[in-house]
Amino acid sequence: MPNTHDWPDLGGLMFAARRLVDGLYAGHHASTRHGPGLEFHDYREYAPGDDPSKIDWKLFGRTDRYHLRRHRQHTDQEVYLLLDTTASMDFAPPPNPHTPQAHTPAPVTKLRYAQTLAAAIAFLTIRQGDRVGLGTYADKLIHHTPPAGTWPHLQDLCQTLEHTQAVTTPSDVLAAVKQAHRLLPRRALVVLISDLIDEPTPLFDALSLLRHDRFEVILFQVLTTHELDPTPWDDHSLRLIDPETNQTVTTHPRETRDSYTKLLSQHIAAVHRAATARRIDHSLVTTDQPTAAVLQQYLTHRSRGLT
Repeated sequence: MPNTHDWPDLGGLMFAARRLVDGLYAGHHASTRHGPGLEFHDYREYAPGDDPSKIDWKLFGRTDRYHLRRHRQHTDQEVYLLLDTTASMDFAPPPNPHTPQAHTPAPVTKLRYAQTLAAAIAFLTIRQGDRVGLGTYADKLIHHTPPAGTWPHLQDLCQTLEHTQAVTTPSDVLAAVKQAHRLLPRRALVVLISDLIDEPTPLFDALSLLRHDRFEVILFQVLTTHELDPTPWDDHSLRLIDPETNQTVTTHPRETRDSYTKLLSQHIAAVHRAATARRIDHSLVTTDQPTAAVLQQYLTHRSRGLT
């Protein structure tokens, strides 16, 4: 069932982000580089040429073998959230025709889900002692908040997310990413949240620029289950409206479902292949998934130490 308590009313986004992060994860992330850091990692056997001062003599006393202690170094991380605010993100599934209205939770738009996910990632980043920024885009970068690492900054960022609305201008992710790239002063982790329903070539032309400069990139593709499978409306006639052009078309899902789902599956697969080829993590999520579960996916991505 949809975890509707994850999706706050405006004004509750900061609270929702805190609740999602509390108990899920705490502490700093660590790099895989070994050195004189603060956190013990593991041992390895001594080899000629190693610094004898790094030998663990207590372990030698127990094992009669020479081992060196290795540590992880904590690293500062800048995270930049890039949020798609085009009109397609304002879509929420219509009520299920087979479910009584009284038992149907309020629909959640893809944008609202993305806002909550972005706020949770921002909260997590600040809690880790790192810096987070925000960009929203449609045909260009509409809003840019430079990365910072304070709690007042997080409050301002959440307020910006709360007041972000979908716009009807067509998407131009290439232009938006180029703008963000120029504004980010050093390599960062870019987390792009979008439904990614546009032609993928401009998207990956843009992301290739980031990867060339050794930015890390994570893609969250947010869709509704109804976009993935329109079966519940097989017996109904639907009037579909293009949110950017207001053009309408009437369709019968039973007649078009197979070809539609095939094309959509091919598109998602093409996005995933293009991402994998560039060492970009791509996750398909749906708006009925608990946001905490998706946040855990994000933590899994981070623990891999992508480069």
